[in-house]
Amino acid sequence: MAHTLANARDAVRRLLDDNGTNQRYSTSSIDQSLQDAISSCVSDYVSEGGDAFDVEVSVVTVGGLATLTGPLLCVHGVQISSGNTRQNVVALQRSDRTLVDSSVRTLLVECVRDFVLPTNTAHPFIGDGATDGNSWHAFDLWCFAHAALSLGITDNDRRPGLVSLEERQRRTSLRHKNTPSSRPLPDCDYPTWFPSLGYVYSASPTAPTLQLCSRDGAWQ
Repeated sequence: MAHTLANARDAVRRLLDDNGTNQRYSTSSIDQSLQDAISSCVSDYVSEGGDAFDVEVSVVTVGGLATLTGPLLCVHGVQISSGNTRQNVVALQRSDRTLVDSSVRTLLVECVRDFVLPTNTAHPFIGDGATDGNSWHAFDLWCFAHAALSLGITDNDRRPGLVSLEERQRRTSLRHKNTPSSRPLPDCDYPTWFPSLGYVYSASPTAPTLQLCSRDGAWQ
């Protein structure tokens, strides 16, 4: 069963010995630390090769531009899909000479979303509204300990037990990944008519986009 926002708040207060009647930390300050913890812990997990939060979404380009539902933390892989054929798209390098691809194409994008703390206390701590995210107990505990440590810093608290708990849950969570680590989406194993393509990812807090470009063979 997923931890809810209410569970998360209670857990942080317990870790800080602040679940009595005269509470030092406001609910808003706890929520801010929980939000920071989600972003920080997911980022650390992904940077270490963790793939539990990877999702594949399908989008259609308009004038070579595809708009994704944000906010996103990162994009791991992009493919062009046509029938049963999939073609990998490589990341655009600064030195590449390209032309905007104006064709209408279907893209399969492997990405990680940047989770936002729910506003409903009964909703999952990590998820999309009432829908659970692909989290697990140890990862949630890592986030709770991380949030509690962030709050404790404001009082310059020394909490070696909490530091130890945070590090233990971090190590446990970072082992929760495929071996070998996440790989790019597989390319097709037979020749296709697709040209060699590249993309540039433009980050935006509300509407991240992918710009699809075709390489000019004369410039390669």
